Amino acid sequence: MSHYVNKYGNGWDDFVDYALMVHRSTPHSITKSSPYYLLHGRDMRMPNIEDLTARMGVPKKEPEDQDRVSSHIRTLYGKTRRVIRRGSKAEQNW
Repeated sequence: MSHYVNKYGNGWDDFVDYALMVHRSTPHSITKSSPYYLLHGRDMRMPNIEDLTARMGVPKKEPEDQDRVSSHIRTLYGKTRRVIRRGSKAEQNW
């Protein structure tokens, strides 16, 4: 964000929402899913994605199967718990 703040350093709050959107839509290296996906069960739809698909003629995704999404979220939850436990054990041994 420091690249976008004015020279006095007081315009940073204008960019917080954008930084949070980027963070929430970026897949995590461990879970391979974004925080938004883990919370909502679908990928984040960016503000202009509808315009882009209409202009490019890209077919829209069909709604995802709820059972498949639920299963995927449970799998990611299990992976996350294992990573946290491993980190806690390593910290205790340290």
